[in-house]
Amino acid sequence: MNSLPKEIKERIVKAREEGYTIKEVMDRLSVGKSTVQRAMARYKEGKSFEVGKSKGRPPKIKEEDLYIIKEAWEEKNDRTLEEIRKIFEGITGIKVSIKAIFTAKKKLNISRKKN
Repeated sequence: MNSLPKEIKERIVKAREEGYTIKEVMDRLSVGKSTVQRAMARYKEGKSFEVGKSKGRPPKIKEEDLYIIKEAWEEKNDRTLEEIRKIFEGITGIKVSIKAIFTAKKKLNISRKKN
């Protein structure tokens, strides 16, 4: 879902402060009722209209645990992602996907051994 530009939200507030009804603001700016209500609620709460960056889900493999993957790889560099995943799970008790191991290896700049 895309966020409205800050300028539109500011125009909503300005129009409402000038005495326009919600319906008039909706028609004038081509926005929905909920959009007008949310913009006004944010304004009344003193919150910014700046669009924040979504944080997303935190990674299961934390920065401080990357060394486990690095050591497992350095010990035997032809291990499969599945083997490294099992080693990681055995040490930390955290179940992770093969994709998570792949991403961690990429973050560590570890590439696959090529014969």
